[in-house]
Amino acid sequence: MVNQVKKLLTISVSILWLLCVTAVADDEFKWIKGDVAFVSEACKTPYVLFETANLYLSGKKENYIKSGEMWAAAIQSGECVSILPKKTRVQLVEQVALFENLHFSQEGVHGELWEVIIMQKGSSGDFEPTNLVVYVGLYSKKFTWSSEIKR
Repeated sequence: MVNQVKKLLTISVSILWLLCVTAVADDEFKWIKGDVAFVSEACKTPYVLFETANLYLSGKKENYIKSGEMWAAAIQSGECVSILPKKTRVQLVEQVALFENLHFSQEGVHGELWEVIIMQKGSSGDFEPTNLVVYVGLYSKKFTWSSEIKR
């Protein structure tokens, strides 16, 4: 049971708000419409991301566990997907919610819930927006990496 709780806490901390987000540009500290980011998790609707963030913000251990369970169920049902360790490029469309001080161990790291468009390489070789809309969570831009991780 203890190992399961530790595992769920680890999943909750590492997956919540979709860690491993990287900004393409390093010149601004605020996510804005049109920015491009690299993400490894996304959801069809904002519901799961919104609910898990609110549970996480409660600061209660049982809610950390519940948010991890909710995320795992969303992955299993197909509501959300994870392509870790890979990442995909997305373009920000509209901020849905802001969760102040979402990262419990570092003050000032906010969580942001965004509607985004998935991007893919076009015929010219450049990345272009598609018509695929999903929802992602991002940490504050100044707390993300400034370029895609090389693997």
